[in-house]
Formats: sequence, structure tokens, C-alpha cells
Amino acid sequence: MPERQEEIPRGPRYPVNFTVGFYRSDPEREMSDRVQERHYEGTLENISSAGACLVAHHPLEIGEVVRISFPIQGSLSRFIQSPRTLAEVVWTRPASNGMFVTGFRFLL
Repeated sequence: MPERQEEIPRGPRYPVNFTVGFYRSDPEREMSDRVQERHYEGTLENISSAGACLVAHHPLEIGEVVRISFPIQGSLSRFIQSPRTLAEVVWTRPASNGMFVTGFRFLL
């Protein structure tokens, strides 16, 4: 798996620790003209206005575009759908615990 050597910092990064869902296109599960998506979960380690760092069990490819779903906590979760955004993988590396650390750039 290739690793991008340069990281471009964009604004301050804020440490966080919460679970997000992310969705990858799965062309093998294509139904007619619609591409199916596979759902995964990971933990965000930090976030900025330009991107985020995610730790997950699944490796992602540099250049891959995923849809990330942010959780809504508390009583609002009954009324508001989780915000979603598209993000591109800009770097990735294996972690020592068998997980994968991935840096994303928000596209929307």
C-alpha cells in the first residue's frame, strides 16, 4: 500500500475521539446503474476545517473517495440525520496494533 510522504497542514487540528461511519463504493455489488456502498466504522483522532485523521481496521487507498457520516448525540439524534461529507484519502499508514491510520481531505 503506497504511503504519501508529505502532509499539508491546513489550519489548526483539534483532537477528538469519536466513532464515525464511512462508506466505500463497492463495484462488485453493483445493481444496474447504481453502485452499492459498504459501511465501515472508525475513530476520528483529530479534525480541522480541511480534513481529518481516522483510525480503522480497514486499509484505504490513496486517492480513494469515501463518504463520512458524523454522529449526532443526545436528544437531537431522533430528529436530525447525521451530517455527511465526501473526503479523499491523502495519506495512509499501518499502525502498530494492526489498525490503519488515514488522513482525509474534505471535498464538500
